[in-house]
Amino acid sequence: GETASYPPEALWPSDPAVLSARIMSNVGQAAARGGAPDEQTLASLEQLAAKEPLTAQPFLVHGAMSARTGDFVRAEQLLAIARQRAPRSAAARYLMGDIYLRTDRPVAAMAEMAVLNRLLAAGSLQLVPSLAAYARTPGSIPRIKTILEFFPALEEPLLAEMSTDATNTEAVLRLPSPRTGEGRAPVWQGMLLSTLVAQGQYQKAFATWRRLSAVSGRPGELHNPQFDASEASPPFNW
Repeated sequence: GETASYPPEALWPSDPAVLSARIMSNVGQAAARGGAPDEQTLASLEQLAAKEPLTAQPFLVHGAMSARTGDFVRAEQLLAIARQRAPRSAAARYLMGDIYLRTDRPVAAMAEMAVLNRLLAAGSLQLVPSLAAYARTPGSIPRIKTILEFFPALEEPLLAEMSTDATNTEAVLRLPSPRTGEGRAPVWQGMLLSTLVAQGQYQKAFATWRRLSAVSGRPGELHNPQFDASEASPPFNW
């Protein structure tokens, strides 16, 4: 007869590797729902810690939970242990980078970004939402400019992320590096203008368009009545 085959988790559900995989899967699903791990997952974490006292996962998960509740001191302590036990853990590096940005330590965050880029292709891009949140911190823009000098690939996705919120307008306009050469306007410019227009901030949208496009014009006038080819950004490029 045929030999039945069973997945490892069915044959040995208490194996540390199986426990770890199940825990991280459950934690990921909870995070996607915007919630915390359930009691069963937390119990599994304790079981894993008892079986593998040197494993990083319990510290990683509890650190993430502390960060989520705003207890950054405890979160950093736990994540530092997780990072020490698993130096190549992209999750530990990401969470530490996020903590550093939340606590206004961009230089330390840059170190985590550098490691993330070695662990994953363009790994530092994972911290774009955290950088966008950090941009709301007073005095952060010069520091973010320094980060972008070291990680120029972050500029476009960061500006795109920030351009979905009209309150970021001034910060967005201060961050771009000087453009060289000719070419179409970057995507984030259209996103920012569309955001302002969608919120009914037409005068601010037009003023922002003039600033971005370096085109003279007054409200009510046609900038390009012949509809010639233009590098100026929509929606006022006519």
